Parts: sequence; C-alpha cells; structure tokens
Amino acid sequence: MLYFQPVRTARFTFTLQELTIGSVRELLNIPPNLLESARSAFLRYAIKELVWHQGYEENTLAHLTAQERLFIEATYLSSVSDSPDFEVGNGHYTDYLQVEKQYKLKEIEIGKIPNDDDVWFIQPITGAMLEVIEDRLFMQDSVMRADWFFYAMAAQLFRKDEETISPYLNAVNYGDWLDERAAKLQALPESAFSALLTMFIYQGINGISHLFDINFDDKGIVVQPLHTFTENTKGEEVELLPARFRSTDTISTPAKHLFGKFEHNGE
Repeated sequence: MLYFQPVRTARFTFTLQELTIGSVRELLNIPPNLLESARSAFLRYAIKELVWHQGYEENTLAHLTAQERLFIEATYLSSVSDSPDFEVGNGHYTDYLQVEKQYKLKEIEIGKIPNDDDVWFIQPITGAMLEVIEDRLFMQDSVMRADWFFYAMAAQLFRKDEETISPYLNAVNYGDWLDERAAKLQALPESAFSALLTMFIYQGINGISHLFDINFDDKGIVVQPLHTFTENTKGEEVELLPARFRSTDTISTPAKHLFGKFEHNGE
C-alpha cells in the first residue's frame, strides 16, 4: 500500500490515497480522448482529503484550476514512478514544474484591443469549464487546436460588468452559453481576433500562470517546459517539448493488462 504525506499549495492542502483496483477499472474504461473527464475521475478516486484554505472554503473539486489538477495528478505520479523526478519526454518533471509560482488572483485585467473601448479580463480555467469544453468539442466530427482556443477564450475572457454564466451550476446551460460565445469569437474580423488572441496568450495566460505554464493542442491542455533544451544522461543537448500528463500514467502495467489495455506507440 502507498502512503502519501499532505501537500500544501496556495489555496488548499491535500492528501492522496492509492487507487483501488476498482477505480483503476473505471479510469481505464473512460475513452482515451476524454483527458479532462479522466482527470476529474482520477481526482475523485485519488484524493483522500482536500482542505481549502481561508477564503476558498466554499470551493469544490470542480473549482480546481487546470494547473492545480495537473499538480495533484503529477504528485501521485511522482510517488509511483521509479524516481520522484519522473521522466517527461526528453526531460523530467522538474523541467516543467514551477512550485514557487502559486495561484494569486482569481482574475486580472489584460487591456483593450485596437479600435475597441472594451476592457478585457481573464480568469483561470477550471475543471468544471474544461469538462464542458471537452464534451462540446468531441461532439464535433474533428477537433483542431484552434477549437480549444475558441472555447478557452470563451470561458476565460470577459468584459467589465459583463454577465456570465457559472460553470458550477448547470453544465448544459453553461455549454450552450459557451457555444454562443465561441461562435461570436469566430465571427470576429481576423485582425480583431488576432489582437484578442495575442492579448489572451501573453497578457492573459501568462499573467495568471501558476505551477505550470499551459498551452493547447488538438487534444487539449499541454504543459510547456521551463526551457527549450536540457542535457540527457549521455551529456547530449536534447530539445524539451510540450508535455501531456495522463491519469492512466499512474496505473501499473500489470493492472492495465488485467483490463486488456496495452500501450502502442507510446500512447
């Protein structure tokens, strides 16, 4: 049996517990493209206790940010791997983690785009938002990286005094609202959207970054390395690439084989 020490972050303290074989089965039955749904299930199974600090007492697991979710998942992975600083592509966990960079603000002002008087703000993307986005996107025939940006921007960006819908009350209503906002973003002139996208990435995502720097590809969230290159065990310089943590990476090979899940081509 695995034993875990409590871990403290800026907003909460959590203690993990070992997955049961039953919860492993449930995780492995989740379609592999539903990474956020799998991560949410993993958190429910693997968290023994999570205590929110003062000012956040009303929060639930759904309020965890994308980065906080990744950190909890990686903490478990660090405990079950051969080394706490487990391998991630050509690098290691510490090539991606920024533990000193903790959650600070629930929203920040990021400015205006040219020829528009609206002041834009950004809020962190949370698990509740991500699950709805994932659900909406994978109802489509094909998903591009751009689609993740349209929906993330729809979820995270808002104007001053703009009425928004909570992602924590009704997922269907929130999803319908996101669909409308994403459609409006896609109807913007190219120049206006490009300006908003640039502001979203550089003033927004960078401004509220904590624990990990995140980005998107066609499958969802990826974690950016802290630097472009590192040195491998042979002393050779190798490139560090954006990484993806999967909840199923925490599961042992024998357990995967028990339920008929075999790895092919590193997937």
